Parts: sequence; C-alpha cells; structure tokens
Amino acid sequence: MDAWGIDVVITASQKGLGAPPGLSILIASQRAIKTFQTRKTPVTSYFASWKNTEPSLEERFRLHKQVSQRIKALADQLGLAQVPQDSTHAANGMTALYLPEGIVASDVLPRMAAKGVTVAGGLGDIKDKYIRIGHMGTSVVDASRGDIDTIANSLVASLNEAKEAKKAVVEETS
Repeated sequence: MDAWGIDVVITASQKGLGAPPGLSILIASQRAIKTFQTRKTPVTSYFASWKNTEPSLEERFRLHKQVSQRIKALADQLGLAQVPQDSTHAANGMTALYLPEGIVASDVLPRMAAKGVTVAGGLGDIKDKYIRIGHMGTSVVDASRGDIDTIANSLVASLNEAKEAKKAVVEETS
C-alpha cells in the first residue's frame, strides 16, 4: 500500500472473519487513520465508523487459534483423532474429528442438532466416519454468547448418547 500510495483497500466480507453479512473488509494506511482521527465531523453511522473495529484482526486470529486449541484438546480428552494427520495442518476455524468405532455421523449430528448445535458430516468416501465442527466468526469473538461451551457440551453429551444407544441395541439382540 505504501509503495503504491494507496490509503484504503476494501474487499468483500468473509464469514470466517466474523464480519456481518453485506459488510466489507477495509484496510487503511496510517495516513488515512490519522485523517480519520483528526476529522472535525463525527461519523454518524455505527458501521461506517472505524472506531467500531474491535476486536482487531490480530485479536481475532488469536481468539480463533485459542478456541481451535480448546476444541482439539477436548477431542483428545474424548479419544477422538483429528482428520489432518499432522496437527500443524489443522485449521483454526474448523476441527474435523473421526468418530469412535461403531459410531457414524448420523448417530451424532441429529443429537447435536437437538441441542441447538449444527455441525457437518464428513465428505467423500469417509463421510460417515467423521464430523466437521466450525468455530469461527462471532461464535469465537463474542465469548459472552457461550457458543463454544454449547458446542463442547453438546459434543460430549451427543457422543455419550450415541454410544449408549448402540450399547442398548447390542444388549437387545443378545
């Protein structure tokens, strides 16, 4: 930006950054920021004001990484392996987890949905063997909503319920 003398760059929003739909991502040079800070007329629109950019992009990245680590640690506690074979290649906005032996996505997804949590099944030839948990945007940057706690509690409860249901079926047929 500096080399080209550009003060402001704008692009479309992305859900992973938590920008409200229809808004844009804007990057401003130090010169543009100084101009904004020294303006004499206040900005009248909440969304047009650069004062409403909290948390910062760096803070959003930190929060996404922190929540990702939390979900992945929970998966480890539950004995669930991640789909990426090398955790350094795992995304911070989504966790893909293999389900326990004998449990398929259709055993877990409706149970989580009944608890108000929507997660996705897998893709491709192994689609029934894993689930994908998205943790991005507002669910991450606004901890007061409790979304991540709800996801974690729902995952634990739904897996336990699915295991118990499978166990009951086995006992009935024995």
